[in-house]
Amino acid sequence: MLRFWSRLQLSFLGVFLATSAAIFAYQAIFVWPVEHCEAQGGWWAPKYHQCAQPVRVWQFTGRAPETLPIAASPNAQPTKTH
Repeated sequence: MLRFWSRLQLSFLGVFLATSAAIFAYQAIFVWPVEHCEAQGGWWAPKYHQCAQPVRVWQFTGRAPETLPIAASPNAQPTKTH
């Protein structure tokens, strides 16, 4: 009977260690990279499993963020075309 309990204890210990290792691996592969990326201000792409930096619209249009286009400025007069 003692041999049965020893095997049962070892099997539960093995299941516990395997589960703990699987949880640690999941955290290291999927959770911690996402948290690290978002802490630096990046965007996480789960499909490609990589971190990307956001690109602002004004960076590739060349327009400063505080300037408005002429048609959208509050003092602009609408032009009449006939």
